[in-house]
Amino acid sequence: MCWRRGCAAMARRRELTRLLWEVADLGVQRRHLDRSAASFDNADWVEVVIHSYRHRYNLAAGDPTYADFEARLFAHPDIGVPSIILTGQDGTLDGGIPPDTSKFTAPVDKKRVPGGHNLIQ
Repeated sequence: MCWRRGCAAMARRRELTRLLWEVADLGVQRRHLDRSAASFDNADWVEVVIHSYRHRYNLAAGDPTYADFEARLFAHPDIGVPSIILTGQDGTLDGGIPPDTSKFTAPVDKKRVPGGHNLIQ
């Protein structure tokens, strides 16, 4: 989504989303996909999504309102509270990279749950 080809695909957002849904087989029910697809019709949807991808790879500036907050996050502070990390059983959909727990100074419990990408859904 960071380059011209991704931007062109985003312009065909419903086709792209349906393709991703079918290829990834996320287990998302069709009614959920159709309900979510209504958000694609917002006039600024493509611009917002493209900017989000570019920002997460440091290819676009973020909102200056959050600059201080982001600086603190990028400093990678230690996490000193007991935590649970949820990852999908099929880690390949999220790159198959196990979460880095080196910054946790309190106990960490890793749980693998059914599914892969988009655990919240």
